[in-house]
Amino acid sequence: MSEKEKQYPVLFFVHGAGAYPQQGTLFAQDLASAGYIVVSIGHAESGVYKLKDGRTVGLSEKFMDEVTKYGMEAATLTPPEIVTEKLEEEEAIEIARKLTSAPEAVKFAKYAVLQSEDILYVADNLYKMNTGDMESIFKGRLQLDLGMGVFGHSFGGTTAAIVSRDDDRFVGAVNLDGNMLGALDSDFKKPFMQLSTVLAYNTNAFLLESNSKDTYFAIIDNVVHGDFSDSLFTTTDKKSRGTRDAMEQRNIITSYTKAFFDKYMLKKDTDIDSLTFDGVEMIKKPQKP
Repeated sequence: MSEKEKQYPVLFFVHGAGAYPQQGTLFAQDLASAGYIVVSIGHAESGVYKLKDGRTVGLSEKFMDEVTKYGMEAATLTPPEIVTEKLEEEEAIEIARKLTSAPEAVKFAKYAVLQSEDILYVADNLYKMNTGDMESIFKGRLQLDLGMGVFGHSFGGTTAAIVSRDDDRFVGAVNLDGNMLGALDSDFKKPFMQLSTVLAYNTNAFLLESNSKDTYFAIIDNVVHGDFSDSLFTTTDKKSRGTRDAMEQRNIITSYTKAFFDKYMLKKDTDIDSLTFDGVEMIKKPQKP
């Protein structure tokens, strides 16, 4: 570890449904270069990960069945234009509530809770590592007095929001184009940021109304869902990518994520509103009085 600083602040990255801990390597590297320690772990049933004995474990059949049912249900409840058109706030909030409260959505949300429990278990052990109660190279090196941050892609963004809502050790969350299953009308009582396609805005808009702390939605044009992960550079199928330049999209995500945690965890005088990019609309609802 770098000896430049005595301690470093901690962020968690949470991968999407059916993905793997390395899915966010790109943004983890960027944030590590900015002075953060970034933790990413595997999740039973909903992800792919390696056990201590070297075996690789994949998705459970139950998870695959339930994610399919959820996807089919969502398709029947939404008009096609929500993928391409930003709805008026009131209409978007109505659709977001309808989608998030649907039976299969409520059922599938349990996986976000299970993933959040994985994060909290590892967080518990980070505290032990920092104090030396658990042997680790991180003894005394984690700046946990600031709290921790959490961000994630897709269903990992969903998980990140729930972690932030339910555990006071976390100062806020950034959701990279995920939905809000399990968080219907939640007041996180924490700052929250969503970086997303227009679809994710239309399906998560109730947070603009329900969260009492600073809430940001950045709607980015000319991107698709996979462009909020390492698929920006790893995909070999051009049709599965948006038309926005990959390095530009990387810079947008890293800049907003870093600015968010710099402001709310490190308490730096960071003006998120001053970040501007072509084709990005930032919607902000400030903290309620």
